[in-house]
Amino acid sequence: MTRNGTGAEASGSAGFFGEYTAQADAHPAGVMVRLRCWLGEFAGEPVASSEIAEVVWLRGDEDDQVSPVDRLLLADLRARGALQPDDPTP
Repeated sequence: MTRNGTGAEASGSAGFFGEYTAQADAHPAGVMVRLRCWLGEFAGEPVASSEIAEVVWLRGDEDDQVSPVDRLLLADLRARGALQPDDPTP
């Protein structure tokens, strides 16, 4: 296990999930951001630290509250059945 800086411990296994590119939120047109996502298991409770101001659980129906690149990720998670908006558990 390794601590990832958020208070949670990640196991040794992680798998690449996807890469998403979109317009950077609150930046001039043409400034792009790339998000690379990995899936893995963790133990503990994630906590905000460093440049992370807040940790929240997303259910998949928060498109109006997240950046354009996050919308791409949420859409992919929904398409793959990994997010269920009506699921009461994080």
